[in-house]
Amino acid sequence: IAPQWFNALRMMLAFACLAIVYHRQWRQLTRRAWLFGAAAGASLACGYVFQTQGLATTTSTNSAFITVLGVVIVPMLATLPWLRPPGSGAPEWPTWAGAILALLGVAMLTVPSHARWIHLFSSGGRESLGNLLTLFCALGFSLYVIALDHAAGRVRYEQLILLQIGFAMVFLTVAALVLEPPRADALAHAFLPGSPLTLPLVQ
Repeated sequence: IAPQWFNALRMMLAFACLAIVYHRQWRQLTRRAWLFGAAAGASLACGYVFQTQGLATTTSTNSAFITVLGVVIVPMLATLPWLRPPGSGAPEWPTWAGAILALLGVAMLTVPSHARWIHLFSSGGRESLGNLLTLFCALGFSLYVIALDHAAGRVRYEQLILLQIGFAMVFLTVAALVLEPPRADALAHAFLPGSPLTLPLVQ
């Protein structure tokens, strides 16, 4: 299955399950819940789309390290007054120290000893493009954390879970249609004798 469609289908399945489990919440949804759900779902979808596209041209090690840059990006975004939740101050030095230590720990676990990580985004080629796309993934997941921080205590968690997965499903489906448009013969081919889908049934 194409990677972006895998992302979309897993969100469809998750949303279907949540829609059943939290079916009583549909009549109680508030405007604030819709807004926070859309923000969280969009940022979550952004993270998945860019990470998947980045993995197509970079290594899993690079992807893991760059994705965890979100640990540092979150405090950076939280320094902006219009992104911070109401009533909260800018991150202080213990937050920055913890973020940097976490980043160094992940670097020690993932970075090969011979790698030149200073050239992650400047060496050119397809791998650098994949690294850059993964950096957008880290930004997306960072915005997701910020969105959840805004929603905490202001929206029922059941409604937030339901709506964020629903919006992520929509955005990921759109991304799959744009990045991996389905062919007209793809579905028919999947059910032909000898295809990967029908072969186990024949055996």
